[in-house]
Amino acid sequence: MTNLEEISMKVIVFRESHMWVAQGIEHDICVSASTMDELQERFMLTVTLEMNERLEKYNNPLHGIEKAPQHYWDLWQKKSMDLIPLQEPKSDLPNFQMALAA
Repeated sequence: MTNLEEISMKVIVFRESHMWVAQGIEHDICVSASTMDELQERFMLTVTLEMNERLEKYNNPLHGIEKAPQHYWDLWQKKSMDLIPLQEPKSDLPNFQMALAA
């Protein structure tokens, strides 16, 4: 089983039309919302649900979640600034590194 304290998840944030989008880099998890507060809350909730389901089925919280397509890795490399999460992640979640796309 994976130790969650050892996991760091990069998340690129960008605007698409009128919505904010948060896209995981190492793990292809994506959410959208109309506000940054809601976006971060949805991302943490989605990660929690994904990890709980995979822990139950495979005894590994990230089993089978592939990395994001290369386009998002490229966005991460060109990020304009790091974002400070609006709330601290729970201890049962990975550490998040969030950044705003250029």
